[in-house]
Amino acid sequence: MSLWIFLLTLEINLAIYINQINIMDKISNLTDTVEQVLLKDERCRDDDRLLTAIVWFNVIKDGKYNFSTMSAKDLLDLYIKGVMPNHDSITRARRKVQELNPELRGSKYESRQGYQKDVKKDLGYG
Repeated sequence: MSLWIFLLTLEINLAIYINQINIMDKISNLTDTVEQVLLKDERCRDDDRLLTAIVWFNVIKDGKYNFSTMSAKDLLDLYIKGVMPNHDSITRARRKVQELNPELRGSKYESRQGYQKDVKKDLGYG
């Protein structure tokens, strides 16, 4: 009985470990994708909706789906199934890329930083 429990525990831990590796690969790939989009299209540096649309378009194209014949339902099905990266994950990746690569920050970055003291004060942090 204890050998069975040991093997079951080992199998569960292995599945968790493999899942964590897959998640880390997805995050790394998404970060690389976002960085490439920011390099190619400066408009995406200040526009998360455009960035998301381009990333999704690339996922569809690279996944061998036919964007021209897809319906909105097909697109939503891909999103629900996890084929399309979550908008929040894309914007999180953009923030990380821009943190590490200041040259990829948008033109609005500096003006937003000017409001930082006021926002901190309003939130009770400063």
